[in-house]
Amino acid sequence: MWSSQPPSVLIVALAKGFGGVNVRVQQTAQGLAGAGWPYAVMVLQGSPLHKALDTQGLACIPVSHRRADPRQLLHLRDALRRLNADVIDAHNVQSQFWAALCAPIWGPRGRLASVHTNYRVANESKLKGWVHEQALRLCKRAGFRFLAVSGTIADYLDTLSIPSGHITLSHNGVDLDVVPAPAGSLRQEFGWPEECHVFAFAGRLEYQKNLPMLITAFADLVQRGAPRARLCLIGEGGKRAELEAQVAELGLTGRVGFTGYRCDVLGLLSQADVMCLTSHAEGLPYVMLEAAQVSLPVISPKIDGAAELFEDGRDILFYPPGDHAHLVALMARALDQPDDMRSIGHSMRDRVGQAMSLDAMIRVTLDCYSRLGRGHGEP
Repeated sequence: MWSSQPPSVLIVALAKGFGGVNVRVQQTAQGLAGAGWPYAVMVLQGSPLHKALDTQGLACIPVSHRRADPRQLLHLRDALRRLNADVIDAHNVQSQFWAALCAPIWGPRGRLASVHTNYRVANESKLKGWVHEQALRLCKRAGFRFLAVSGTIADYLDTLSIPSGHITLSHNGVDLDVVPAPAGSLRQEFGWPEECHVFAFAGRLEYQKNLPMLITAFADLVQRGAPRARLCLIGEGGKRAELEAQVAELGLTGRVGFTGYRCDVLGLLSQADVMCLTSHAEGLPYVMLEAAQVSLPVISPKIDGAAELFEDGRDILFYPPGDHAHLVALMARALDQPDDMRSIGHSMRDRVGQAMSLDAMIRVTLDCYSRLGRGHGEP
């Protein structure tokens, strides 16, 4: 499919934590390595992504300075020269900002910004959301093309006056044949009874995930009379202390568990009964696809990429965004109808297998790199 001499690719992912963006970066690096392409991933030294790439023997260029340090420009220049890169692919807002400044001076002709979420609504501050959007506008002016992980993200880019011909749609994907790594007993970890019913969340503990709503809904479920119900929050983030305080204030200590950052997420999800999401905004959350890998049914707000791909009541249970009462009702339904929930989990797995394979994601991404590396669509 590609030329005998594929382009060299520098992926830029200056993320402090580990979320869906980094899962995709890791998968893409694996795809490039498997295809024999020259590549490297520029990461923050010591970050979870750096450790994950290093553990798997994937090529990375760690940088020691903070994401906001202007010396990132020089690091980018040096990385581009070291790799003799034909394509730069910038993930997350900080990476996109520095890449947009660097590429016109030192960068390759192949310029790509991979967009995973709607910056306008993903930030707690409207001003911060506007500032983050300026990174995408800078990329547009610097001649970047864009990769959107869902149709709704493509629509979002359209609101920034980015031509549709400059956008490639590439849904996130997973390998359903992956066997979850062994994980310790989730119930034993928190001292929960084996017969308890575990609602789970996995992801960054940040504003975008709207986790205060999930904790409040869980509290209402318990008050209605749900002695077996437990809630497990898998992940780490800046809102953890606030969430722990909310749990204590609502008298849920012992019923809600925080695991912190974990490498065995699939193993933990395989022990849960239902996944619950409350996000303000998502592109196409990897955590849904990870749930599908272990046939875990999902309750989610009907927003963004998930609504494009999954059918309510068959593959997933949707509720209107922000509708607290509807969320509580669906959680109660999950307790009362475990057989139906298992059927929904299996249906989501089938749907992901049909439309969101890892092979398809890698194929579309590498084809995009190939076109940009050859100068097709060059501004």
